Amino acid sequence: MMNSDAATLVSVVGTTLNAIYAWPQVTRALGSVAGVSLGTVLVGYMSRLAWACYALVRHDLGLLAGQIPPLAALLVLMVILICKRPTLRVRVLISFGLLSVAILSVAHNVPLLTGVAVTTAALAAVPQLLTPRTDEGVAGVSARTYVLAAAASAFWLTYGLLAGDPMICLPHAVALPTSTLVAIRTARMRRRTTPSPE
Repeated sequence: MMNSDAATLVSVVGTTLNAIYAWPQVTRALGSVAGVSLGTVLVGYMSRLAWACYALVRHDLGLLAGQIPPLAALLVLMVILICKRPTLRVRVLISFGLLSVAILSVAHNVPLLTGVAVTTAALAAVPQLLTPRTDEGVAGVSARTYVLAAAASAFWLTYGLLAGDPMICLPHAVALPTSTLVAIRTARMRRRTTPSPE
């Protein structure tokens, strides 16, 4: 039996973290997009759009409200990437269009939409984790975003365990360690590239 008070508290914190996690990345990208993975931005967008469609189909306004801030942040981040890396413009626009059409075309099929939402939520940080180290470094990558994403995943994993719902646990069991690793890697790489005081 689930403790509903604990589950409610955990879900409120998880929803709050979902709403804010992407905004530090947007702020950092205004200064630099060095090291930012386009794949993570696109998979994150796909995940949030899938969850928003799922919320609409299920008439869950709370879930929908929780998807709007990160979806907006990821759209802003795409615009920043296009402006700062003009060579990505065509790739971003085509990917954005194809992903949007793909998600919207499966919105009527709730099991498929759920599968897409769960899978993309689990894998969103993986492209950033796999982004090779380059001379440009990670100046544009926000470690804070990944700390917040890991914290959100920890809360949703806890909620899934309290609720006994493996569909909630699964993506966060993957997203928690990948987000944590990105945050650690980014902080370490930034520390190596920051000149030490004399």
